[in-house]
Amino acid sequence: MKYVMLAALAAMSGGAMGDVILDVTFSANALFVAPGETAQVRLVLRETVTAGSASLLVSEQGLSSMGVSVALEALGVVTSAVELLPEVMINEAVFFDASDPIFGPVVEQSPVGGRWLMFAREQGAVGEEVAPGVRELVLATLTIRAGLVEGETTVVRAGDYDGLTSDSLTWRTPLILDETFRYQSVVLTVIPGPGVVAVGGVTLGMTGMTSMFGMNGLRRRRSR
Repeated sequence: MKYVMLAALAAMSGGAMGDVILDVTFSANALFVAPGETAQVRLVLRETVTAGSASLLVSEQGLSSMGVSVALEALGVVTSAVELLPEVMINEAVFFDASDPIFGPVVEQSPVGGRWLMFAREQGAVGEEVAPGVRELVLATLTIRAGLVEGETTVVRAGDYDGLTSDSLTWRTPLILDETFRYQSVVLTVIPGPGVVAVGGVTLGMTGMTSMFGMNGLRRRRSR
């Protein structure tokens, strides 16, 4: 269904899209963290297109807004809480305008997860091409504190902002992307310390971008 939706979006945007995959993912697949220590991981939007296809982010002049959530899901019985710390670092080069703070980012945080609604600056956020057919846009950097019991494992899972509103929009048309995303996760395991090890993940190549929020970033209610 998601691929059908992306094909329809491509037709609307006038681009020869072919296969386009949009993943909301992390800069690591696995984190191995000593008891009570913290690890940082980046939350990333990754676009992958087949050879000969056009980038949706480029053809649509990037994102005007992005809404995403992160939840912590324990595997098995957890006796010592894992925390997503409130010091979430939004990619402010793209998603924050200090001169107009009314338009975000909107941050809602709790020990078991958080939600972020971010708005691009005066032009869309297109990210950076890090490999042929692969474009990545850093959304935020998250800090996670491990539990105190060795061997405990927690899944840190990305998801839709709230499942009710359309929060992730392209700049030019604008197109609604919320239901086209594939949401990924990173697994955090408590190991004998000290230290933090990150394994696998995306290839980060994000550079600073100068954008400001535009009116295309207003949230739209989804039709059900």
